[in-house]
Amino acid sequence: MDTEIATPIELLSEDECWESLYASNLGRLALSVANEPSIYPLSFVATGQRLLFRTSPGTKLAELTVNSNVAFEIDGVGPDDAWSVVVKGTARVLDKQSDIDAAAELALSSIIPTDRYVYVEVTPHDVTGRRFEVDPRANAAGPRERPPISKSSLGALGRTLLEAAKSVSSGRASRTVCGGHEHSLRQTVIALVGGEELREHESPGETTLHVLAGRVELRAGDVSWDGVPGDLLTIPDARHTLTAKRDSVVLLTVAK
Repeated sequence: MDTEIATPIELLSEDECWESLYASNLGRLALSVANEPSIYPLSFVATGQRLLFRTSPGTKLAELTVNSNVAFEIDGVGPDDAWSVVVKGTARVLDKQSDIDAAAELALSSIIPTDRYVYVEVTPHDVTGRRFEVDPRANAAGPRERPPISKSSLGALGRTLLEAAKSVSSGRASRTVCGGHEHSLRQTVIALVGGEELREHESPGETTLHVLAGRVELRAGDVSWDGVPGDLLTIPDARHTLTAKRDSVVLLTVAK
């Protein structure tokens, strides 16, 4: 008798894959160097349906000019499910000063601090993803260790996410900058194209909304609040909707 338990696997749409890419900043690059497979963890940013990262001159990553065919993977694990997105594409080292200047404006960091950078762009030709349920025993080890101190430019990140939001049908993009689903605190930068909304949903816990750019409306039932840059709104403990009156960026903080 077959006792194997099937794990439901959901294939992600391309838009869902890109939302995950826009919300992430750490992935793994796979490529061939001297006919040997290599995988590198690195920080990246997704913008305009392409991926950008930077590295130091002289490293193997700079040898992408020799073999430009690459694969890139991101993944995540939550309390109930896990997901993975794989990008296959072509990489090139940016050499035009205008491209380098544009890349330098993005919220892009490097795992290993250095003052010298080579910017690399990956243009995808295939983007796939999947989501599946997690065995509850996988979380038995408890929460992960807290990461080291890091710094983020919310202004630069907001501009990057807003550009990303304009390139997907949902009209929104987000990135978690602190904590996550497995932590008691989560801070997420969300960009919404004007006219788009986060449809009515339950409050995830004690939550605040800091407006970084644009103008938003927070509505709960018959009551609404307008938010402009600098405003800090306390999310009511009730079903609510967030609407962008124009292109907007907010910082959502959730404490569970």
